Amino acid sequence: MPVAAQLPNLESRAAMLRNGEFAWEEGAAAAGPVAILISIEDQLAYVYRGGALVGVSTVSTGKPGKSTPAGSFTILQKKVFHRSNLYSNAPMPYMQRLTWSGIAMHAGQLPGYPASHGCIRFPAAFAKRLYDLTEMGGEVRIVSGRVPGMPDAAPKPRELPPVTVAQVRRPAPMLVADAASVARHDDAARVGETSAAPRIELASETASFASYDVVVASGYGARGGVD
Repeated sequence: MPVAAQLPNLESRAAMLRNGEFAWEEGAAAAGPVAILISIEDQLAYVYRGGALVGVSTVSTGKPGKSTPAGSFTILQKKVFHRSNLYSNAPMPYMQRLTWSGIAMHAGQLPGYPASHGCIRFPAAFAKRLYDLTEMGGEVRIVSGRVPGMPDAAPKPRELPPVTVAQVRRPAPMLVADAASVARHDDAARVGETSAAPRIELASETASFASYDVVVASGYGARGGVD
């Protein structure tokens, strides 16, 4: 059982969530308006009903160059199964639109760092619960910093995008016949050792993320793509 599930309240459990996890307090509030608060810095989303915290989840927001905008939004559209109009018809299960320019909340892959094209990705089970709870016009606030009043998150290992390491070519072996040739060969080997250091390059920006492994509605399966 995750440590977060053993803690007494959602605020404490939020600080212990690991990537891809969420916590939901059954029966915390049975009525009242629903409000969602998302912290880009902490990569966490908080769900309130009637002023009480009822759920918290890890998220993945926009990557550099495609950042998620901070501000106050309302839910403009809801679709159980939606495909992106901007990014290769990518699936966006339990989509809740925040802007008409392509920002939405939906189920998706959470690699442990901001990786979307601006949308807010949730774990699939959390996205479904949230979809069932919200209504059109619901309030969503996105902040770039931390949420005041929440405990500091426990240190987590930083997960980074994959990298590609270029293959290093060593000088080909050579046959030597005398002491002078041996010396020249040793000098060349030393130069090769220092000048042929591995190069590390970021993987292509166009690489596809791993396939979704969720069923989003009766008759629908979501696989692959990005938002």
